[in-house]
Amino acid sequence: MSDNPPICPPSYKTDSTYYWDIVTFLVEDTLFRVPKYNFLAQSETFASLYGISRDGSNTLGSVSVSDYTPVNLVKLDVAIGDFRAFLKVLYPMVPYSKSEMEASPSKNAAPKPSPSEAEWISILKLSTHWRFNEIRAMAIDALTSDSKMDHIAKANLAKEYSVEQWLLSAYGDLVQRHDPITIEEAERLGWRNAITLFQIREGKFTNLKRSASALMDKILEHFPEDFKRIREAQLQHMTAAQRASSSQPKDAPFFWCTPMSTTLSQSTAFGKQRSAPSYFGLPDGQPKVTPASPSFFATPPKGT
Repeated sequence: MSDNPPICPPSYKTDSTYYWDIVTFLVEDTLFRVPKYNFLAQSETFASLYGISRDGSNTLGSVSVSDYTPVNLVKLDVAIGDFRAFLKVLYPMVPYSKSEMEASPSKNAAPKPSPSEAEWISILKLSTHWRFNEIRAMAIDALTSDSKMDHIAKANLAKEYSVEQWLLSAYGDLVQRHDPITIEEAERLGWRNAITLFQIREGKFTNLKRSASALMDKILEHFPEDFKRIREAQLQHMTAAQRASSSQPKDAPFFWCTPMSTTLSQSTAFGKQRSAPSYFGLPDGQPKVTPASPSFFATPPKGT
């Protein structure tokens, strides 16, 4: 036997901040390997749903080790394109900040990644589903300030992902605009919704002095279930700042929506600033058009 004592490996301590656990996700047929940190820090729902913990292991989806199979594999039932877009904001390849984006870029600076409109919709989809509320708020802001979506697409997204301001804006613009809703738009919107908007529109032109706030109240009155569901859902998606700004008691019901005064004085319709003091972009009591017949649906040309 050798008298030499066994050689012990050196002992190192781990940094409390920058020693990250790694998690491997399987999305469709592709593996993604990223730090756990933001998945844990930004959504308790996600961590609970997929059994991801801070101790270096997962309670769900663990598999045996081989040359080709990662340990603690987490399978996500989402589209790969949606997940890639989500990772673009959760783990940007090039660090950037709002101040850097607003400043004049340096000639030698690396290009800053900027999600496309389609990617922001994917980000909104996953952040809503997984309750990454800060990222969801970013997606809503990005799509509100810079989007080319039409009113119907905006309304449908608003209902699908519970964005009250979009639904009010879309319905308000459909009621106020000069052009009638087409048959194709009514099919996309849903015939019941289209007919209800026609009723509001007809009342709008019957009473030309109706204020923008009264018109908004009419929309809320005619779609009570939609707005109730959206407001209840928005409670689950409040950011920390939104919760802190609420003066309501903890157990009191709270609807996170834009205050009426703010809504009427500074409305945006997906990035188009309104100069007039009206939610829908028109001065109160000053209709844009006065059609002889308030036809809501476009009439197909004769002979078609």
